[in-house]
Amino acid sequence: MTNVNTMTGHYFWVAVYNDGTQLLQYDPAPTGFILHSFYEIDQKKLKQFVIVDALDNNKRYGIDFDPETMELIWYWKNSMILGMNASQKEAIRIVDTCFGWKKNIEGKVVKSIATLHEDGQIVFGDK
Repeated sequence: MTNVNTMTGHYFWVAVYNDGTQLLQYDPAPTGFILHSFYEIDQKKLKQFVIVDALDNNKRYGIDFDPETMELIWYWKNSMILGMNASQKEAIRIVDTCFGWKKNIEGKVVKSIATLHEDGQIVFGDK
């Protein structure tokens, strides 16, 4: 049997609204944190979507958002690294943070998504 070593993501999102208010994915509360769903984000009022590194708050990755033309995309992508030989007994789970936007350009749906890896590398791609 293979054991799984979970590497949880250490990035969280912050939705910044036109009126200066914010919605944090993990909102501080007196008894811990309140976890907000991505679907709670009011995209009609969204000005900026920011991914913050919880291990270093100075590392931030953001997109300016136009609610008239864009639809926000955010999700986690899970991967497994499996041992290539019998001596490696556990698999490692890696969680990538993916974020970006989707919009209609001249009748075609275009997506721009950034994938932020646990080690800080970021890959940009358009579909």
